[in-house]
Order: sequence, then C-alpha cells, then structure tokens
Amino acid sequence: MSATQFSWIPFYMELANKLLLLKNKHSELVDFIYSLDREYVNYIHNDDGTDVSDIDPFSVFAIFNRKITDQNRLKILQQFKKHFNVEADIPEDFNGIPVLNPQKSTFFSRSSATTQIPLLWDLFESVIEKKNSFSDCFDKLQKTKGVKWNITIGLYWIRPYDYLPLDRNS
Repeated sequence: MSATQFSWIPFYMELANKLLLLKNKHSELVDFIYSLDREYVNYIHNDDGTDVSDIDPFSVFAIFNRKITDQNRLKILQQFKKHFNVEADIPEDFNGIPVLNPQKSTFFSRSSATTQIPLLWDLFESVIEKKNSFSDCFDKLQKTKGVKWNITIGLYWIRPYDYLPLDRNS
C-alpha cells in the first residue's frame, strides 16, 4: 500500500495526530462537530435527541467514513482541514477505506458513553503514541456494549500501515 495509491492516508494520519491534541478538550471537539452542517452529524445525539456533550476520536472519523457520497466526504474533510490546520492534501480518492453503516456510526453506546469514551480515547492515544497499553485498552473495549471488531476499522483509519480492518470486504 503506498500513499500515491491511497491519497487519503497522509491526511487521515495527520488528522489523527491533530485530534490527539484534544484528548483532554472534548468540549472543543464537540463544538466543532456541531458547527458542521447538521446533515452530516444529525445522527450524533442522546436518546432524547439533544446534542451529546462528549465524543471519541473514532466517532469523529466516522463522520466522513459513513456511507455518504464522496462529494459530501470531501466537503466535510475541507472543514476538518481548515479547522485543524491539516497540511496534507485533501484525498483525491477513498480507495480501500471501509465505511460504517449510517445507523451505527458511533463507536460508543449512548447508555455507556461515560465509560466508553475515555476508553476509546485511551486506545486512540496508545495507537498514535505507540504505547504498550494498546492490548489492555483493546481488551477493555471488547467488554463494552457495541464495540467488537468494528474498532479495527477505526484503527485502520488512523494507522493504515499498522492495522487491518476486520470488515466484510477486507
């Protein structure tokens, strides 16, 4: 797999690095998410329909890795590029990227978000910083509601040279 063959890799990896800077600033990230066109984030809400107060980085990546048009993905990524000052070019293609079902495009369960979101951030950090805590974080998440093999898709998005997605197509 080469960056020239998959133009999304440099952008995705740099964006992951930038998101890690918000590990302890979730409210800033939530504010940015809800500043996007609501069409793209209307599925991210509490059971009563109100906005969530917290979010994990994998669910942020899912905003532009759902079954939506490439044109909409590019619109969303342009906003991410600007907001996070991503230097890498916007992808020219989305070849090889597994996408999530629009009905299940968050990595946390609404009923256990307060425990899952910190675990998802810990896993994200362990991957980006190549910490030894990866297996512990991964195992803890496997015991939570709604997180199983789907997390491998998120790992692939942020570090495609190190992880494989265990999705239907792959």
